[in-house]
Formats: sequence, structure tokens, C-alpha cells
Amino acid sequence: MATITSVGGVQYIGDAPAGESIHEHDSEINKDQIITSAVLAGPITFAATVTVTGTLVVVWIIHTIRINLSI
Repeated sequence: MATITSVGGVQYIGDAPAGESIHEHDSEINKDQIITSAVLAGPITFAATVTVTGTLVVVWIIHTIRINLSI
């Protein structure tokens, strides 16, 4: 049976609704799914059928710079 979550009077059936936490995803998506909107950090491999009905953004950082801030 699918999980049902109620947030602000709206019921979500299936996957959990959007939240305040930051989630980590695998480097390979191998499960067929439908995405409304999402932001993913690359590189990422799609080894399944992913249908996007809204916006999908893949951010791929080629070089990372570490900055130490003192306030």
C-alpha cells in the first residue's frame, strides 16, 4: 500500500512531499520514475526511464574552491 502524507491540508500519495532537509542522491538513477521538478548534482547517469513533467536541473561542478570565512 502506498504511503499517504498530509502537509498543510494537501495529501501526498507515494513519495514524500518536498521538505526542508537536503537529500543526497546516488550517482546512477536506475529506477523508472516521473519527476515533477528536481535539482540534481552531477555527474549522474540515468539507467532508467525518467519522465520530467516540469523542470530538471543538473548541476555539475568541475572545480571546487574551499573558502574559510571568519565573521
